[in-house]
Amino acid sequence: MFDYRTEGGCDFSPKVGNIRHSPIELVYLLQLVHCCGRSGTQAQRSHSLREISKRKHRRRIYLISPDRQHGMLFTPENHDVPFQWRNIFGGCSDFGHWYLAPQLLQVVNVGYLCIAIGAFLVLMGFLGCYGAMKESRCMLMIFFFIILIIFVAETAGAVVVLAFSSLSKVFIDFLGNIAVENLQNDYGLKEEITTVWNVTMKEFNCCGFNGYQDFNNSFYYRQHSHQYPDVCCLYFNPCTARNISSQVKGCFETFELFLNKNGKVVGGVALGICALEIAAMIVSMALYSMIGNK
Repeated sequence: MFDYRTEGGCDFSPKVGNIRHSPIELVYLLQLVHCCGRSGTQAQRSHSLREISKRKHRRRIYLISPDRQHGMLFTPENHDVPFQWRNIFGGCSDFGHWYLAPQLLQVVNVGYLCIAIGAFLVLMGFLGCYGAMKESRCMLMIFFFIILIIFVAETAGAVVVLAFSSLSKVFIDFLGNIAVENLQNDYGLKEEITTVWNVTMKEFNCCGFNGYQDFNNSFYYRQHSHQYPDVCCLYFNPCTARNISSQVKGCFETFELFLNKNGKVVGGVALGICALEIAAMIVSMALYSMIGNK
């Protein structure tokens, strides 16, 4: 265990008030930054900033160098992995960004996707409404062709899926191989990949792409003494092969069951979108013709 009482007088003993907490918590980082992170001498900072936080996620310990630029990640198996992280601007605020960034990275990416889709829809609405208001045949024609391209692409995709089921199976198998390879090599190693899989497995109550066997001989499996992610075991910890729950299936099978269960809803939404696109094309062409006849 680390000694949290430094020569600079900063007390990092695991106690707040009359309540004793786990050895390393955020409050001690705040104490460290406040007490020694700015006002202490270089010797005090060199001694104090050696150990800052221990993340409960898979028992990793991050040791930060005194210059706050570099560090080393130590796992229980004594494998050290170098890592880079940003400067601590103002101490506590940037620590929050550092701690939450891996978990929020995928959410940010999804947010960018939603922003892009929203911007595209705004552009389409502008073309249609402004073109109708100003009686611009050019804008109405652009609006029509964009909607037509989207409609044709959706129709072609539906035809391929329905008429060439064997081809779609090959494509799904290809995606499955990529997903399994991703689990084998990157899960537990790359924080972004790990977060995406953890969220997916937790939300769908599944394990792996085809099943828990996807984790056999993986990086995570080797680093955690032949254990599986906790989500694969509903009631047992540690999660070993004998404790795997039979109720936890592969994520692909679970997703198929979800689509079968909600197939009518998905189909209804798809038909509604197609009907809206057809109506938009009809209205735009009608306005285009009316403007041309004036």
